[in-house]
Amino acid sequence: MFRESLIKRKFTNHSTAQAVLLFCFILLTFMLAQPVQSQTWFEEIRIKPNTISTLGTDSNLTRAQDEKNIISDRFARIDLSVNALFEMSFNKAIIIEPSFSYQAFQFTPSLNRSEFSTSAIYRWQNTFGYNSPWYQVMGKYEYWHTDVKQRRSHINKVQAMSSARLTTVITWMAGVEWQKRLSEGSVFDTSQTRAFLNLDYMLNNQAVLYGAYNFIKGDTLSSVQSAYCNGLASTSIYPLIVASEEIEWDQAFSEDHCGNWISYRLNATTHTASLGLNYGLSHSTSIDVSILHVMVNATDDIEYDRQIFQFSLLKGF
Repeated sequence: MFRESLIKRKFTNHSTAQAVLLFCFILLTFMLAQPVQSQTWFEEIRIKPNTISTLGTDSNLTRAQDEKNIISDRFARIDLSVNALFEMSFNKAIIIEPSFSYQAFQFTPSLNRSEFSTSAIYRWQNTFGYNSPWYQVMGKYEYWHTDVKQRRSHINKVQAMSSARLTTVITWMAGVEWQKRLSEGSVFDTSQTRAFLNLDYMLNNQAVLYGAYNFIKGDTLSSVQSAYCNGLASTSIYPLIVASEEIEWDQAFSEDHCGNWISYRLNATTHTASLGLNYGLSHSTSIDVSILHVMVNATDDIEYDRQIFQFSLLKGF
């Protein structure tokens, strides 16, 4: 009934993703090669490396509805990026940001992944009052590499957003984003559209309290057992088979946990809400504590919740 071997197929859009990545790096190299003294394109160039080190917990790594299929886990993550800002004028800038990330899980190491990405951002401001907004559009390409081949993915994102002050201590940010993921396993091919709203509240010169809300339409993924640890077949998955758009044997959970696991893809509406506190230790270092709550409502009344807690150390250079 289920495919017990991984689907190995080439990406039809692989060359497009590579072209986006290559273009961003060529653009960055060309810009950096321009002599600063005779710069005609840009008034100023600023290069800023950043690191984020994170420890966290995920209450529902499998994104499952039934308790018997829920696996929680702990993870560590490191993010390294270089932010290259090219100031075109006093109100316009281009930002190129290549980055590398690695995330490791304690109990599900087959989900460990390396992420390589690059983004190109155009940012501008039309007016210059205290509450005047600034705007930006972004294109981003990511590649996720895992030991489990079916989860190796190419991800393309396009985003538009705006931000401004509401008061002397409150800042808002809002935008929309489109995302397309192409993976070696067809069940992990997903498409989503996201609208988001963030609010920052400055408690004092060192501490910022922030909250965020995301509304997401598109695909969601979930992993469940088709056979339990004792070898008995699960009968509760049949409604999922009927409702799912795609279903496939899940190598990662099948290798790291007992039982036989499958992953399925559904059309869903997702709501996420997060609350966090960022505290500055110095002009270039801060700590951040946050909690994210995820609520997914999928086809045929299939639902699940998920909470992710994170503690991070942020360092700029």
